[in-house]
Amino acid sequence: MNQHPGGTTLFLHEDVVVRTLAYERELQEWRIREIKAGRTDPGRPTYSQVSGGLKLLISCLISA
Repeated sequence: MNQHPGGTTLFLHEDVVVRTLAYERELQEWRIREIKAGRTDPGRPTYSQVSGGLKLLISCLISA
Protein backbone atom coordinates (compact mmCIF):
# COMPACT_ATOMS: atom_id res chain seq x y z
CA MET A 1 0.00 0.00 0.00
CA ASN A 2 2.93 2.36 -0.55
CA GLN A 3 1.62 3.36 -3.96
CA HIS A 4 0.72 6.97 -4.69
CA PRO A 5 -2.63 7.71 -6.33
CA GLY A 6 -2.48 8.65 -9.99
CA GLY A 7 -2.27 12.32 -10.87
CA THR A 8 -4.63 12.15 -13.82
CA THR A 9 -7.63 10.07 -14.69
CA LEU A 10 -9.61 9.31 -17.81
CA PHE A 11 -12.94 9.71 -16.02
CA LEU A 12 -14.83 12.95 -16.42
CA HIS A 13 -15.10 15.02 -13.31
CA GLU A 14 -18.69 15.49 -12.09
CA ASP A 15 -18.41 19.23 -12.59
CA VAL A 16 -17.65 18.79 -16.29
CA VAL A 17 -20.60 16.42 -16.70
CA VAL A 18 -22.96 18.86 -14.96
CA ARG A 19 -21.78 21.79 -17.11
CA THR A 20 -22.14 19.71 -20.27
CA LEU A 21 -25.70 18.72 -19.36
CA ALA A 22 -26.58 22.34 -18.53
CA TYR A 23 -25.18 23.47 -21.89
CA GLU A 24 -27.16 20.83 -23.80
CA ARG A 25 -30.40 21.80 -22.02
CA GLU A 26 -29.82 25.50 -22.66
CA LEU A 27 -29.05 24.81 -26.31
CA GLN A 28 -32.24 22.77 -26.69
CA GLU A 29 -34.35 25.50 -25.07
CA TRP A 30 -32.78 28.17 -27.31
CA ARG A 31 -33.48 26.16 -30.47
CA ILE A 32 -37.11 25.60 -29.41
CA ARG A 33 -37.56 29.34 -28.70
CA GLU A 34 -36.19 30.19 -32.14
CA ILE A 35 -38.60 27.78 -33.84
CA LYS A 36 -41.59 29.03 -31.82
CA ALA A 37 -40.68 32.61 -32.77
CA GLY A 38 -41.15 31.66 -36.42
CA ARG A 39 -37.48 31.53 -37.33
CA THR A 40 -35.75 28.51 -38.85
CA ASP A 41 -33.96 26.00 -36.68
CA PRO A 42 -30.51 27.50 -36.06
CA GLY A 43 -28.98 24.06 -35.61
CA ARG A 44 -26.06 23.31 -33.36
CA PRO A 45 -23.17 25.76 -33.18
CA THR A 46 -19.90 24.60 -34.68
CA TYR A 47 -17.27 22.99 -32.51
CA SER A 48 -14.96 25.98 -32.85
CA GLN A 49 -17.70 28.34 -31.59
CA VAL A 50 -18.18 26.46 -28.32
CA SER A 51 -14.75 24.98 -27.62
CA GLY A 52 -12.93 28.19 -26.69
CA GLY A 53 -12.94 27.30 -22.98
CA LEU A 54 -11.76 23.77 -23.61
CA LYS A 55 -8.19 24.88 -24.31
CA LEU A 56 -8.12 26.71 -20.98
CA LEU A 57 -9.49 23.66 -19.16
CA ILE A 58 -6.88 21.36 -20.71
CA SER A 59 -4.03 23.75 -19.89
CA CYS A 60 -5.24 23.97 -16.27
CA LEU A 61 -5.39 20.19 -15.99
CA ILE A 62 -1.91 19.75 -17.45
CA SER A 63 -0.35 22.34 -15.15
CA ALA A 64 -1.98 20.84 -12.03
